[in-house]
Amino acid sequence: SVDFWLRPEKRDQTRTVFSQITGQQESLLTLRADGSLLFAVSVNGQEKLNITTPAGVIQKGLWSYIVLTQEGNAFALYVDGEKKASLQSPFTLSQGRSPVFVGGNGTAGQNDFRGWIDDFRLMNDVSWIQKMKQENDPENVFKKDLFVPVAPYAADSQTAFLLRNGSGSRVSFLDASPVASPIDITGDARVDTAYSIFKSSPRPPEENRLIEGASMVFGDKGD
Repeated sequence: SVDFWLRPEKRDQTRTVFSQITGQQESLLTLRADGSLLFAVSVNGQEKLNITTPAGVIQKGLWSYIVLTQEGNAFALYVDGEKKASLQSPFTLSQGRSPVFVGGNGTAGQNDFRGWIDDFRLMNDVSWIQKMKQENDPENVFKKDLFVPVAPYAADSQTAFLLRNGSGSRVSFLDASPVASPIDITGDARVDTAYSIFKSSPRPPEENRLIEGASMVFGDKGD
């Protein structure tokens, strides 16, 4: 599974949020001008998988919590705790050690994302979803399909990759190891202390959740 926080500065065209190319397979999550999210996978240029949310689920200037899951043949896209798109497909994603590009597709200026991304995480399975729900909202008070975090993640044994805000031109990379490692940000991306999804105080209303901490900001010139 993949999950992260997203805050677009622009919603003017289709922009790549993250991508991975493994051999002949290309996987892309894109934000489209109508505010929908599209996860598509192609092999040798032929589309094999396409999951699209309704228009308007992502708003310019507002944070949204995005979760993309695969469990067997079931694929799903969640926005702010609600399942917005799902698909049953026998297609199997290729496994490999190819780079994951956050904020673009690795090609400078090719419809790269413009805005902020916080706490970008890859997990080895989807068991954390039910675990978080049971621990934080067992009575389903919030009426959501999954629990929306109210504090930064804690890396555990199922964490394959977690990018967390840092300082200057570096972010922290965490996995199952308890020790964080710094990573240099490339392109025109940088750490922005002006915007972050979390505060140290209890979770405030959406419009006030942009005060403390930091996030990665992307300027659409290849990151």
